Amino acid sequence: MLRALADQRAYGPNWVTIAITIALVDSRDEVKWNIDAVDVLIRSSLINLYEYDKYPAAAMESGHNGSVINFAMMLAKIYLIDDRSNANIIQSNLYGTNEVLSKIANHLRSPSEGLVQLVDTAQLHSRIQQARSPRAAGED
Repeated sequence: MLRALADQRAYGPNWVTIAITIALVDSRDEVKWNIDAVDVLIRSSLINLYEYDKYPAAAMESGHNGSVINFAMMLAKIYLIDDRSNANIIQSNLYGTNEVLSKIANHLRSPSEGLVQLVDTAQLHSRIQQARSPRAAGED
């Protein structure tokens, strides 16, 4: 049904992704922070990841929202560490989430070991990806 709405002859993909992103952000917490549901929407290109990224980042800014922090950790792990085959998702798509996770890992009095390791691994993967990029190798 959503694919039909995303067709250019209907509403178009931009309208659909914006509408679904807004609906997701405005939904109940058990839907909004459901990693399986969000994963399906991301893999189907049905949400605007750039816009969506702002919401988990803002929700965990204080460092005290454990469920959102766990959600963000799973999101980063899935897309930035485990599933590198998904070339559509790069670190900049989850920039806000990564930045806040990094701040929490570096400034919280006792961050979880899993968070510190995740942030370090994501940064390592990012550096490796940058080193492999054609621009880094001077292959413009």
